[in-house]
Amino acid sequence: MHKRLVANIISRILLIVFLAAPFLLLSPDLSAEKAQDPDTKAYQSAYNFILEQKWEAANSALEDFLRKNPKSSWVDDARYWQCFAKEKLEKSLENAFLCYQDFLKIHPGSKYASDAKSNLIRIGHQLVKKGNRKYEAIIQTLEKSEDEDIKLAALYALEDMGNEKAFDAVIDIYDSSPSVRIKKRIIYILEDFETPRALAKLREIVLNEKELILQKAALYAIGDKEGKESVEILTKILSSNIDDSVKKYALSALGDTEDPSVVPILRGIALKEKDTTLARAAVYALENIESKEAVQALKEVMKNAVTMEARKAALYEIGDRQDPSVLSYLKDISLNDKDEVLRKAAVYTIADFEGKEAFNTLKEILSASKEYNIQKAALYAFEDACEDYNKKEAVEYLSQFAVTQASEDLAKVAVYALADLLEDNEGEALLNIYSKTKFESVKKAALNTIMDLEGSASRKLLMNVLKGDKDPEMRRQAAYALGDTESDEVVAALKQAALNDQDLKVRTAAVSALGDIGTQKARDALLEILKQKDKK
Repeated sequence: MHKRLVANIISRILLIVFLAAPFLLLSPDLSAEKAQDPDTKAYQSAYNFILEQKWEAANSALEDFLRKNPKSSWVDDARYWQCFAKEKLEKSLENAFLCYQDFLKIHPGSKYASDAKSNLIRIGHQLVKKGNRKYEAIIQTLEKSEDEDIKLAALYALEDMGNEKAFDAVIDIYDSSPSVRIKKRIIYILEDFETPRALAKLREIVLNEKELILQKAALYAIGDKEGKESVEILTKILSSNIDDSVKKYALSALGDTEDPSVVPILRGIALKEKDTTLARAAVYALENIESKEAVQALKEVMKNAVTMEARKAALYEIGDRQDPSVLSYLKDISLNDKDEVLRKAAVYTIADFEGKEAFNTLKEILSASKEYNIQKAALYAFEDACEDYNKKEAVEYLSQFAVTQASEDLAKVAVYALADLLEDNEGEALLNIYSKTKFESVKKAALNTIMDLEGSASRKLLMNVLKGDKDPEMRRQAAYALGDTESDEVVAALKQAALNDQDLKVRTAAVSALGDIGTQKARDALLEILKQKDKK
């Protein structure tokens, strides 16, 4: 009797220690700083019922906690222990099973996931024994998943051993496993084995495996191993009758070797391959190889490849190298290539270089090109090329271009390109264009751009337009734009326009703008306008 009593006490203590573990393991910081958080207090209060084995109270309290604290960091804890409480209540094992099942769907990465899965399997077996055969398939799936987890743990241990016996064991597991997950992990492990047999197995997987995801993983593993042997294997795979979808990854893996000796192979495919996917893959592989030969190959592909997609890919890859020495080459393409799409692409690629060299190259293109679309592309490219390095010079250049350009359309493009460079309170260049251009459409473009800017400087520019522009339509637009600012700073100018502008539409716009501003100062101005009109 005494022994049984002691055993019960020990069992109860062990259960309490197990259940209390989540709080016993809290970091000092979390315990000290977060213990007083409302959601933490609420969770602890509910969790105490678990410690006291008051399952009904625990279930209700945890349900209440989840309803009131849906975004708490304790949500997965609360859900797990609610399932635990449901199980202990023994009212419905099916409800407990569904609870754990839902928990795993919602919180697959929880620290309780493994325990929840084990409990799910245990309860499932109990339900099957009671005649509920529908749970059998679910249990088998879960047990298979657990078996895979065990196998993966064994694989990690074998990887650390790294000897021939371990290699044989890994290969046996690969050959006998139906699991793609296990096989994929083995492929990653094979990459770490320093034996020719590993490369041979990876090649075998590429050529014979039916799952593309495994073929792809094996190709990348071969590429990552680098060395002459890897290059030879990948080259043989490319010359085999393997599906093109696999060849694409073989090309990528060949680039991952970073071996300059593969440049001629990749160059040949990029130049002559009619399949656009493979041709582009060869170009992307060339980009991974840091050598003069690779750059030269990309230039050759850019000029002579049989597919336009390969030519464009080569152009972008040349730009990605950020080598200023290729700027003259890109300028030549933008001015002289037969294809307009490539000419424009070359211009935008120049912009990606940024800095003084790119800025000067774009200016040279604008001077030399007689083609509207190329000049337009060069103007818009100034934003990317100059924003961080020589913005002031670019602003001055675009402003002067807009004023002096003989083409009205290009002058407007320069205004819009300039707008992309300007921040709020930086509209002086636009006012310069506005006051000097000979084209009405350019003048309107400058005014519209000023309207889009914010800040005191842009408001002053608009007030100058409202006060001094000869065109009543410009003054009217300025009045409406000033109303959109909702600033007391512009009230006096609008009141002056409402009282004295010679054009009725401008006066009406000024009054409307004061109404849009809506401040006390604006209302006072409207009252004064009414008084002045009454006097007249």
